[in-house]
Amino acid sequence: MRRRLHDDRFDVAEFVRAVSPENAANALLCLINQATYLIRRQLDRLEQDFLEHGGFTERLYEVRSQVRQHQSDKSDQSDKSDRSDTPACPRCGKPMRRRTARQGPHVGQQFWGSSGYPECKGTRPA
Repeated sequence: MRRRLHDDRFDVAEFVRAVSPENAANALLCLINQATYLIRRQLDRLEQDFLEHGGFTERLYEVRSQVRQHQSDKSDQSDKSDRSDTPACPRCGKPMRRRTARQGPHVGQQFWGSSGYPECKGTRPA
């Protein structure tokens, strides 16, 4: 039966009509078992993919967050020209960027902020 089902030209409906009821039932059981096996494998693969990469909504959120971070980097008005004496962040070790405070009690004052922001919020006075 497997050899017959392997051929793309095999017509199951014609085969079921042409053989005895017992053989037709066996053929249909083989088809059901094969379909069940393939569906189970597909579900297992989808579960593994979900666990490794998250769901559709999670992936959309990650892409949107990256776009926002990229847009934020473009609008960053920090001074990036002086990289020779850039200190390392005391928290994460990444290079720091000179930034200007936009709000709070130190508005307009410059400070060093981690290039790993927002994951790392390490700062140093300028």
